[in-house]
Amino acid sequence: MTIIRDEEMHGLFMIPLFHQYGIHYCNVKDCPHKATTILTDIPGADAVGICEGHYQEAKSVGKWKLSLELARDQSFKPVE
Repeated sequence: MTIIRDEEMHGLFMIPLFHQYGIHYCNVKDCPHKATTILTDIPGADAVGICEGHYQEAKSVGKWKLSLELARDQSFKPVE
């Protein structure tokens, strides 16, 4: 798995990559937050976006076990 982040410019240089990969929001199921990190080289997915909260959670625990929504047909997630 490859992690793509921009910590120096607060995500400014990530904007073109989000558009290229078609990532707008966190791909974790039921998460309405915007993605700040791109994960690539994941089996069964081209690229996955995760929010800062899920990134920090996975980083602190040392592993990541979450359900993903890989639908790319919506540019927004409605908050319920």
